[in-house]
Amino acid sequence: MECDKMPFADYWCRLFDLIKYHVDIQGVPRRYFFEVLYYHTTNEEERERLEYFASDEGVQDLNTYCQKERRSYIEVLEDFPNVKLPLERLLDVVPCIRPRLFSISSAPTNPALLSITVGIVSYLTPWQRPRTGLCTTWVAGLSSGDRVHVTLQQGLASPPHQNSPAVLIGPGTGVAPCRALALQRAVDGSAAETVLLVGFRSRSKD
Repeated sequence: MECDKMPFADYWCRLFDLIKYHVDIQGVPRRYFFEVLYYHTTNEEERERLEYFASDEGVQDLNTYCQKERRSYIEVLEDFPNVKLPLERLLDVVPCIRPRLFSISSAPTNPALLSITVGIVSYLTPWQRPRTGLCTTWVAGLSSGDRVHVTLQQGLASPPHQNSPAVLIGPGTGVAPCRALALQRAVDGSAAETVLLVGFRSRSKD
């Protein structure tokens, strides 16, 4: 698989769990995927279409069919029902689900408690097909008491001096670290002024 380390390499799991939790079957395939599918179907109509998508001449149509519509691996396989792709080949060309990184939006006053600011991804494609984010949809479905496995990474931003005024600009969910910094300055009793500006793509949502 296309990942640095297969997350299931050290233990066995059901095929259902492998596909659901580890393989990015909802991701958008690249052109090479169509080239692979070409060799695993005997249907001439499908072979012709797959060959065209995998060619230089078909790049624009492939972009319309796949990228603009955010068509997933599983949806492509549904559109080419005669493709018989072996499981080992599927795992070879479909990447692992990558970790999603979110900024902490709370002040580190309580090491046992933190919050994140997440924009739930949900939109319509140019052909009015509903699309949702893989991770944010999962996060939105969590309930109080659910356990979540996370890892922490050191941030790159350097906070201003406590006695210096600060203007924090957070576009969209980029407000998360700005919110954390503003809260921390308030907790530390900073006498300097802190201004937090937030904006989104749509003016009606600012």
